[in-house]
Amino acid sequence: IEYNANGDQDVTSSTTLGGAYYNITFSNRGIKKLKSTADVNSLGTVTITGPQVIVDASGFNLGLITNNLTNFKMDGGRLILGSLGTQPNMGGNYSITGGTIEFSNKSATFQSIRNQTYQNIEISGTSVRNSNGNILLKASGTFSVLSGGIFTINDNNVIGTNSTEKIVVETGGIFKTGNNQGFHGFTSTFSSNSSIHSNIIDITLQPGSTVEYTKIGDQPITNANGLIYSNLILSGSGNKTAPSEVLTIQGNFSKTTNSHFLHNNGTVLFNGNSSQNYNSLPPQVVFNNLTNYNAVALNINDSLSVYKELLFGENSKINVNKDITLKSDNDNTANVAQTPYSASIIYGTEGRFIVERYIPKHSKAWQLLSVPTKGSTINQSWQEGNNPGMANNIKPGYGTTITSERQSWLTDGFDLFSSGGPSMKTWDAPENTWIGVPSTKIEIANNKGYMLFVRGDRSVIAYDQAATATILRTRGKLYSPGLEAPKTVNVAPNSFTSVGNPFASSIDFSRLERTNVDEAIYIWDPQLTTYPSAYGLGGYRTIKGNSVVPSGGNYTSTGDIPAIQSGQAFLVHNSTPAEGFISFPENCKVSENKPIFRQASFTEPDAQLRGNLYVKHNGSNTLVDGNLIQFDKKYSDSTNVHNAVKLTNSGENMGISNNGKILAIQFKPLPTARDTVSYHLSQMKQQQYLFEFIAAKLNGSGLEVYLEDNYLKTKTLINGSDTTQINFAINSMAASYASSRFHITFKVAEGPLPVKMTNVKAYTKDKNIAIEWKAENETGMRKYIIEKSITGNNFIPIIEKPSTNETHKVYYDLDLNPVNGYNFYRIKSVDVNDEIKYSEIVKVLFEPGKHSIIIYPNPVKDGIITLHLKNQPGGLYKARLFNSASQLIFYKEFNHTEGSSNQSFLPNKFPSENIYYLEITKPDGSTVLEKLVY
Repeated sequence: IEYNANGDQDVTSSTTLGGAYYNITFSNRGIKKLKSTADVNSLGTVTITGPQVIVDASGFNLGLITNNLTNFKMDGGRLILGSLGTQPNMGGNYSITGGTIEFSNKSATFQSIRNQTYQNIEISGTSVRNSNGNILLKASGTFSVLSGGIFTINDNNVIGTNSTEKIVVETGGIFKTGNNQGFHGFTSTFSSNSSIHSNIIDITLQPGSTVEYTKIGDQPITNANGLIYSNLILSGSGNKTAPSEVLTIQGNFSKTTNSHFLHNNGTVLFNGNSSQNYNSLPPQVVFNNLTNYNAVALNINDSLSVYKELLFGENSKINVNKDITLKSDNDNTANVAQTPYSASIIYGTEGRFIVERYIPKHSKAWQLLSVPTKGSTINQSWQEGNNPGMANNIKPGYGTTITSERQSWLTDGFDLFSSGGPSMKTWDAPENTWIGVPSTKIEIANNKGYMLFVRGDRSVIAYDQAATATILRTRGKLYSPGLEAPKTVNVAPNSFTSVGNPFASSIDFSRLERTNVDEAIYIWDPQLTTYPSAYGLGGYRTIKGNSVVPSGGNYTSTGDIPAIQSGQAFLVHNSTPAEGFISFPENCKVSENKPIFRQASFTEPDAQLRGNLYVKHNGSNTLVDGNLIQFDKKYSDSTNVHNAVKLTNSGENMGISNNGKILAIQFKPLPTARDTVSYHLSQMKQQQYLFEFIAAKLNGSGLEVYLEDNYLKTKTLINGSDTTQINFAINSMAASYASSRFHITFKVAEGPLPVKMTNVKAYTKDKNIAIEWKAENETGMRKYIIEKSITGNNFIPIIEKPSTNETHKVYYDLDLNPVNGYNFYRIKSVDVNDEIKYSEIVKVLFEPGKHSIIIYPNPVKDGIITLHLKNQPGGLYKARLFNSASQLIFYKEFNHTEGSSNQSFLPNKFPSENIYYLEITKPDGSTVLEKLVY
């Protein structure tokens, strides 16, 4: 039977199987509507032919599924299917070469799409899903979710034939993906695939369309081929993992269940042309990078966090209706990028920014902190809103205990009374010191920052409790173009001033706007001076251009000096008699960990001398202060405007005395004979100390450099192109702790140079420890004495070696009685006049049978050095290869996981000689020296 009218027709059928059609054909034009009281059964073939015919089977089944009786042919037109169950209801063979099949079920029970090959599919119903197999599209076919339609797929996928197929989700349409590989781009097996096969690349998500990730379990959020989402919904459960690059959303972003959003170190970009909304049920979404380019409005309707960077585009607008947290942990602190002045941040009643600053648990220490928000009190912020006098830990891992010496401490909102003084201070410029805050009930918005003693989170109350890591946070409005920052800080004449970084971002000091402010800055490093006599409270470092004093840790003159961090304050100095100013333009912001403080073009000076002061304690040396002198012909000998004035530490200090000022960094012309550098020591204690002088390019001038001790009336030669260490002690005699006890002199070398002991080495050798050193310019030498200590102090002689008085001589001997653990050695030289000099101290760890570092094979083969590490601690190792003249010819750093491993490396080339020494510096600073043959 062929329904062939040139217009609409009702398709009827008897109510019994005996009245079924055999073959039924629909052709011509018009709507052929199944309008009987029962399904239209066909025992043969159902055919739809012609481009203008519409078969409306929205109310009844068409064909028979029983025993695969009904075949189906279609070359054009449209078939509308509204019945439940698997559709089409034909169970035989299919031959579809054209036309569109529309699935229109809107009941609560699902309608499924049969596993067949189709030309075009449209989803207009709200309860349509895939069946137990793939949905195949022929070449140039289209799968469309129409406006108001909802399609759900969980296992198989929509698959194409030759990559000419299309997927369209119209405005108002919803595509629900339950596949374990997300929406599209991945296809492997039935149990591991995307909803859209990877061979379909033409995907259109119209404005106002929705893709919802619904799997009960983990799913990736896919964006292959640059897919841009309109509305994106996360539901189901498990982890919904974002792409590692950019996930672009031009509609709303919603998380409607307790599923987790994993940012995968990527960026989420909102750039719609109409208002966009962010909504989320707990747990809170944490974005890695969050970027807003929406010029209409991005509405933050539920709380969220940003781990790395928050960025606003030109003319962008964000409505902060709920809190945005900028996260901080041991690895990273979130920042707000440079914000265009055309961008807008609008705050709702309940919306603010929470800015975190992670403080590690390395020790209890002072922290010099700034506040990048405005609108909360000290108590609400760093005390986490606790009641005064209640030093409880209601939010573990956050806040800290704040104490005061004020008798009104409880009324003023502090946690505890402390006779030792306040634990939270601000800078008092007239007095050039820190003073305690009067109350914690006042706003935490001081543009000069705070010096805060941080002992850990609020569980740490007593001073002798172990430190813990904590996060200090403030809540309020950001300093941004929409809310003016405290852009200008006054710096009084000839004074220091503390300055707080006002931005939730790292900043580049060189981009700040300065008037009558010196070029140097002073940061407080809480990891400096961590030894008992300084109480581990930290110390100042001076940074100018490419120079840092004291240098070490994260702050070295050869590495990338960290930016001024979000939440970090610093100090500056005004050396002029006029008022100074410093302000913060928006373009001073930089990304976290970006190298700054670099001059535009840095030229290494002709010569320099770095002085470091160490405390000797329990067999180890702890850096407490330092200074730097750079010599160059372009500098003048008068007080140089480039010099950096020293900021005094609370512990020991080692400055440079110059024309009534104490400097941390001095710039001088090239040294001449009888030049003098006077050091200024202060706040020294009765204990053992060590000077370390690191010189460069001072030997070529024909001068010798000496450290003269006014107390002991001695002078010690300093190596002009290497490192020299000199021990000294402070006792109860006033002259021993006089500030002017030490100075440097430069003298013309006369006659034979005094003996120099260099390259002192100690290393394990079988069951012994080998000690060797190189002596140069031996004239009138009598003997050398190897001295040993097991503590680093109180050395005793163990071996005596006569001098051969050669120009260059390498001496060697064995300690046959090493002790388990660290062994310390130094070389004592005695000349014919009984004048005594000492070498630097070296140490070596001796653990027989337990640990070893050896070279095997030795002699090495093919120039490849293979190092065998047995039961060695984990960490960073440094390998230095020297020739027999102690010249460095190769350097390599490598990381070793605790235990045993092999490390191989190939120097660029070996010179002609065949004896070399490989020095391995272990993570604890001890060294192992191995001789190798090439």
